[in-house]
Amino acid sequence: MAYGLGQASDVFGQAKQNAQTFGDRGTTAWSGMIGQDLANAQKPQGLTPQQMATATTAAKQSQGGSTSAITGQADLAAGRTGNPGSMVNAIGSANRGAAQNLGNQTLKLQEYSTNLAQQKQQEALKSLGSLYGQNVSGLNEMIGNENKAVSEITDADKAKHAATMGEIGMGLQAAGTIAGA
Repeated sequence: MAYGLGQASDVFGQAKQNAQTFGDRGTTAWSGMIGQDLANAQKPQGLTPQQMATATTAAKQSQGGSTSAITGQADLAAGRTGNPGSMVNAIGSANRGAAQNLGNQTLKLQEYSTNLAQQKQQEALKSLGSLYGQNVSGLNEMIGNENKAVSEITDADKAKHAATMGEIGMGLQAAGTIAGA
Protein backbone atom coordinates (compact mmCIF):
# COMPACT_ATOMS: atom_id res chain seq x y z
CA MET A 1 0.00 0.00 0.00
CA ALA A 2 1.55 3.26 -1.10
CA TYR A 3 1.17 6.34 1.03
CA GLY A 4 1.28 9.97 0.10
CA LEU A 5 3.84 12.14 1.84
CA GLY A 6 1.37 13.19 4.56
CA GLN A 7 0.21 9.64 5.23
CA ALA A 8 3.75 8.31 5.31
CA SER A 9 4.71 11.06 7.73
CA ASP A 10 1.77 10.07 9.96
CA VAL A 11 2.81 6.41 9.86
CA PHE A 12 6.38 7.40 10.65
CA GLY A 13 5.17 9.49 13.61
CA GLN A 14 3.17 6.53 14.91
CA ALA A 15 6.21 4.27 14.47
CA LYS A 16 8.34 6.70 16.50
CA GLN A 17 5.67 6.77 19.21
CA ASN A 18 5.55 2.95 19.23
CA ALA A 19 9.33 2.83 19.49
CA GLN A 20 9.22 5.13 22.52
CA THR A 21 6.49 3.02 24.13
CA PHE A 22 8.43 -0.23 23.58
CA GLY A 23 11.61 1.44 24.80
CA ASP A 24 9.91 2.60 28.01
CA ARG A 25 8.47 -0.86 28.60
CA GLY A 26 11.87 -2.43 28.02
CA THR A 27 13.53 -0.06 30.46
CA THR A 28 10.92 -0.85 33.09
CA ALA A 29 11.34 -4.60 32.60
CA TRP A 30 15.12 -4.30 32.63
CA SER A 31 15.35 -2.31 35.82
CA GLY A 32 12.82 -4.51 37.60
CA MET A 33 13.27 -8.16 36.78
CA ILE A 34 16.62 -8.19 35.09
CA GLY A 35 18.26 -5.84 37.57
CA GLN A 36 17.44 -8.15 40.47
CA ASP A 37 18.50 -11.20 38.46
CA LEU A 38 21.85 -9.57 37.69
CA ALA A 39 22.39 -8.77 41.36
CA ASN A 40 21.55 -12.34 42.38
CA ALA A 41 23.74 -13.79 39.62
CA GLN A 42 26.76 -11.65 40.49
CA LYS A 43 26.56 -11.48 44.27
CA PRO A 44 23.80 -13.67 45.70
CA GLN A 45 22.90 -13.25 49.35
CA GLY A 46 21.60 -16.00 51.58
CA LEU A 47 20.18 -14.93 54.89
CA THR A 48 20.49 -11.25 55.73
CA PRO A 49 22.75 -10.28 58.64
CA GLN A 50 19.62 -9.55 60.70
CA GLN A 51 18.19 -13.01 59.98
CA MET A 52 21.52 -14.64 60.84
CA ALA A 53 21.71 -12.71 64.12
CA THR A 54 18.14 -13.65 65.03
CA ALA A 55 18.68 -17.35 64.28
CA THR A 56 22.04 -17.45 66.11
CA THR A 57 20.56 -15.70 69.15
CA ALA A 58 17.68 -18.16 69.22
CA ALA A 59 20.10 -21.11 69.08
CA LYS A 60 22.21 -19.65 71.91
CA GLN A 61 19.16 -19.01 74.06
CA SER A 62 17.93 -22.55 73.48
CA GLN A 63 21.29 -24.03 74.43
CA GLY A 64 21.56 -21.72 77.44
CA GLY A 65 18.18 -22.88 78.70
CA SER A 66 19.11 -26.53 78.23
CA THR A 67 22.43 -26.07 80.02
CA SER A 68 20.73 -24.29 82.92
CA ALA A 69 18.19 -27.07 83.21
CA ILE A 70 20.91 -29.73 83.31
CA THR A 71 22.84 -27.78 85.95
CA GLY A 72 19.68 -27.37 88.02
CA GLN A 73 18.82 -31.06 87.79
CA ALA A 74 22.41 -32.04 88.68
CA ASP A 75 22.41 -29.73 91.72
CA LEU A 76 19.03 -31.13 92.78
CA ALA A 77 20.34 -34.73 92.48
CA ALA A 78 23.50 -33.81 94.40
CA GLY A 79 21.42 -32.27 97.17
CA ARG A 80 19.17 -35.31 97.42
CA THR A 81 22.07 -37.73 97.60
CA GLY A 82 24.05 -35.59 100.01
CA ASN A 83 27.09 -35.87 97.77
CA PRO A 84 27.85 -32.41 96.31
CA GLY A 85 30.70 -33.58 94.03
CA SER A 86 28.83 -36.48 92.48
CA MET A 87 27.37 -34.55 89.55
CA VAL A 88 30.43 -32.51 88.51
CA ASN A 89 31.27 -34.86 85.67
CA ALA A 90 27.65 -34.90 84.49
CA ILE A 91 27.51 -31.07 84.42
CA GLY A 92 30.85 -30.87 82.57
CA SER A 93 29.73 -33.43 80.02
CA ALA A 94 26.43 -31.63 79.51
CA ASN A 95 28.21 -28.29 78.98
CA ARG A 96 30.57 -29.81 76.42
CA GLY A 97 27.61 -31.41 74.64
CA ALA A 98 25.74 -28.09 74.66
CA ALA A 99 28.72 -26.26 73.17
CA GLN A 100 29.04 -28.91 70.48
CA ASN A 101 25.31 -28.67 69.68
CA LEU A 102 25.55 -24.88 69.47
CA GLY A 103 28.51 -25.17 67.09
CA ASN A 104 26.62 -27.66 64.94
CA GLN A 105 23.55 -25.42 64.83
CA THR A 106 25.66 -22.43 63.81
CA LEU A 107 27.34 -24.44 61.05
CA LYS A 108 23.96 -25.69 59.81
CA LEU A 109 22.70 -22.11 59.76
CA GLN A 110 25.73 -21.01 57.72
CA GLU A 111 25.26 -23.96 55.37
CA TYR A 112 21.57 -23.09 54.92
CA SER A 113 22.48 -19.48 54.14
CA THR A 114 25.10 -20.56 51.59
CA ASN A 115 22.68 -23.00 49.94
CA LEU A 116 20.03 -20.28 49.78
CA ALA A 117 22.50 -17.92 48.09
CA GLN A 118 23.46 -20.62 45.57
CA GLN A 119 19.80 -21.35 44.87
CA LYS A 120 19.14 -17.65 44.23
CA GLN A 121 22.16 -17.50 41.93
CA GLN A 122 21.05 -20.55 39.93
CA GLU A 123 17.51 -19.18 39.56
CA ALA A 124 18.88 -15.81 38.43
CA LEU A 125 21.20 -17.42 35.88
CA LYS A 126 18.35 -19.57 34.59
CA SER A 127 16.10 -16.50 34.30
CA LEU A 128 18.77 -14.49 32.50
CA GLY A 129 19.53 -17.42 30.22
CA SER A 130 15.88 -17.74 29.26
CA LEU A 131 15.87 -14.22 27.82
CA TYR A 132 17.41 -15.57 24.62
CA GLY A 133 14.94 -16.91 22.08
CA GLN A 134 12.02 -14.81 23.28
CA ASN A 135 9.20 -14.00 20.87
CA VAL A 136 9.80 -10.45 19.74
CA SER A 137 7.48 -10.48 16.72
CA GLY A 138 5.70 -7.34 17.93
CA LEU A 139 8.99 -5.50 18.04
CA ASN A 140 9.98 -6.86 14.63
CA GLU A 141 6.65 -5.72 13.18
CA MET A 142 7.10 -2.26 14.66
CA ILE A 143 10.61 -1.97 13.17
CA GLY A 144 9.31 -3.20 9.79
CA ASN A 145 6.54 -0.59 9.77
CA GLU A 146 9.02 2.11 10.71
CA ASN A 147 11.38 1.09 7.91
CA LYS A 148 8.46 1.02 5.46
CA ALA A 149 7.38 4.52 6.52
CA VAL A 150 10.93 5.85 6.13
CA SER A 151 11.17 4.25 2.69
CA GLU A 152 7.85 5.73 1.59
CA ILE A 153 8.78 9.17 2.89
CA THR A 154 12.02 8.90 0.95
CA ASP A 155 10.16 7.79 -2.19
CA ALA A 156 7.65 10.62 -1.79
CA ASP A 157 10.48 13.12 -1.31
CA LYS A 158 12.23 11.80 -4.42
CA ALA A 159 9.03 12.08 -6.44
CA LYS A 160 8.43 15.61 -5.16
CA HIS A 161 12.06 16.53 -5.85
CA ALA A 162 11.88 15.04 -9.36
CA ALA A 163 8.68 16.95 -10.09
CA THR A 164 10.27 20.18 -8.90
CA MET A 165 13.43 19.56 -10.92
CA GLY A 166 11.29 18.68 -13.93
CA GLU A 167 9.45 21.96 -13.64
CA ILE A 168 12.73 23.85 -13.30
CA GLY A 169 14.12 21.96 -16.30
CA MET A 170 11.06 22.78 -18.37
CA GLY A 171 11.34 26.42 -17.32
CA LEU A 172 15.01 26.51 -18.30
CA GLN A 173 14.24 24.87 -21.61
CA ALA A 174 11.51 27.41 -22.28
CA ALA A 175 13.84 30.24 -21.31
CA GLY A 176 16.50 28.84 -23.66
CA THR A 177 13.98 28.64 -26.47
CA ILE A 178 12.86 32.22 -25.88
CA ALA A 179 16.45 33.44 -25.61
CA GLY A 180 17.45 31.59 -28.77
CA ALA A 181 14.61 33.07 -30.72
